[in-house]
Amino acid sequence: MYKGTDNSITLTGNLGQDPELKDVGETQVVNVTLATKRKSRDEDVTDWHRLAIWGRSAQAFMDFCRKGSKVTVRGEQQHQQYEKDGQKRTASQVFVKEWLILDPKDDAPRQNHGATPEDMNDDIPF
Repeated sequence: MYKGTDNSITLTGNLGQDPELKDVGETQVVNVTLATKRKSRDEDVTDWHRLAIWGRSAQAFMDFCRKGSKVTVRGEQQHQQYEKDGQKRTASQVFVKEWLILDPKDDAPRQNHGATPEDMNDDIPF
């Protein structure tokens, strides 16, 4: 039985902008922000999360997601420290391992798995 700790985060929200694909060495990465909502006292508060999707999944994410797309992501929360203007800062980012589109945008391309209406056989015996 696993007795360690688990760095796992699941978020559902809307993309804040169109995904941006970059080549990094021999792989690709998509960087995008995700808006989630939570209740704070009597009002809704929007939290923004920086996401990074790596590898083959990055291109698929680019092809099917747009600004405003509602998605669920699961991954690891990581923090990097850096210095800016002489002050130490910390940046937080979710390294996405899995994602699911909950409402793809109409202008997103659809995958064609090779079947066309002409390929369908109308003579099915049942």
